Amino acid sequence: MSVNHVAAHFTPNSDSEVYHLKSSDVLKVDFGCQVNGRIIDCAFTVAFDSKYDQLLRAVKQATETGLREIGIDVRLADVGAAIYGSILRQR
Repeated sequence: MSVNHVAAHFTPNSDSEVYHLKSSDVLKVDFGCQVNGRIIDCAFTVAFDSKYDQLLRAVKQATETGLREIGIDVRLADVGAAIYGSILRQR
């Protein structure tokens, strides 16, 4: 979990200083697991301040675009182009 400017994949340790979220914070949660050689990775962002609503909508739409575009024999560059296009349309 990481807050605000802290990069993704930060992992607090048991001796890390306790941090209490504020309503102005942006929290990123990234987690994954491996079972019998199969790996899953997932991430999501939570913000309580409405000033981030447009950003969160844009990220959600970009993710949904990528999921619609992906498939067998699809070039990753084409998926990336579709995602980029969806972001530009939101501006």
